Amino acid sequence: MSKRHRHTPQRHPFASWRRMGVMVVLLFLTLSVGVSTLLLIYSMEVEQEEQAQEEAYYAKEQSIHERLRQKLQESPPPPPVVVAPQEELPLIEEKAPVEEKPSIEEKPTVEKTPTPKAQVPKTTPKVTPKIPPLERYIPKPKLAIIIDDVSYAHEVAALHRLGLRLNFSFFPPSPRHPDTAHLAAKEPFYMVHLPMEAMGYDKEEELTLRIDDTKERMQARLATVKRDFPKLTHFNNHTGSRFTSDYGAVERLMQVAWSMGLDMVDSRTTAQTQLPALYDAYGKRLLARDIFLDHESEVSYICGQMALAVKKAHENGSAIAIGHPRKNTIAALQACKDTFESVQLVWVKELH
Repeated sequence: MSKRHRHTPQRHPFASWRRMGVMVVLLFLTLSVGVSTLLLIYSMEVEQEEQAQEEAYYAKEQSIHERLRQKLQESPPPPPVVVAPQEELPLIEEKAPVEEKPSIEEKPTVEKTPTPKAQVPKTTPKVTPKIPPLERYIPKPKLAIIIDDVSYAHEVAALHRLGLRLNFSFFPPSPRHPDTAHLAAKEPFYMVHLPMEAMGYDKEEELTLRIDDTKERMQARLATVKRDFPKLTHFNNHTGSRFTSDYGAVERLMQVAWSMGLDMVDSRTTAQTQLPALYDAYGKRLLARDIFLDHESEVSYICGQMALAVKKAHENGSAIAIGHPRKNTIAALQACKDTFESVQLVWVKELH
């Protein structure tokens, strides 16, 4: 039998070269990673060194500024430089020189050429700044416009669109106008239009104050109002011709109001109002209505009343006008708002 021939696997001639190539690539990658790492470390060190140098530079500058500041604080302040006002030198008229003839005995003298004197610099003319007219520095008269009977959101919105400073006087909350306290809370300043007893008025508001109310009842009423309107400082009377003409009633009311930090603006719904006498007796200043804007409903009439209120403010230094959130009143305030350019529209509290 013939011996079986053993098959010896032959190695590929390029196998060793491939292994060598792989090793070279791996070595190259290892070297690349190492070099990149070294470069990254080096750049970080350089950056840290630059940052340290920059911080040292700023610290040095700050130290220098601090030393300078300390020296300036320690050294006495320089005396103020007083610049004397420059005055224009009077002009001296030069006379023509008179030529004198030498006498026989005297020898003619040779005139010396005068040494030129230093020229005096011409003074710069003093510029007087233009001073605006004196009227600009005089404060404008104050005018407070109170809008009574404010009750609903659409009224507040219409009044805000005028862009005027108006004093909204809200009714106390009631079933007829329940949202007045909520509307007032959004205003920077407001008043309360407090219902008081009138002579022969058939549309009386709820919880109207009467002349026979006790001081305790008035106190309870004002406490409720103050609870609903916590920022309240001033109120004025709605109707109230009978109430304000009774000295005892207004005295009881105001004693309670003053104890709560409240004050009243007299709407002057009657010529017999006793509030001026009461305030005089207590040594207090009474704020009272000067002009009704919309006693009549025509826009032209209301514009005329606005002009009258401005005239009153100029005469007395201040004035109070009262209107209502009616359609024609708002139209007149919009159409004739330029009437108020010569006065300052203010809150009522600014008149004290």
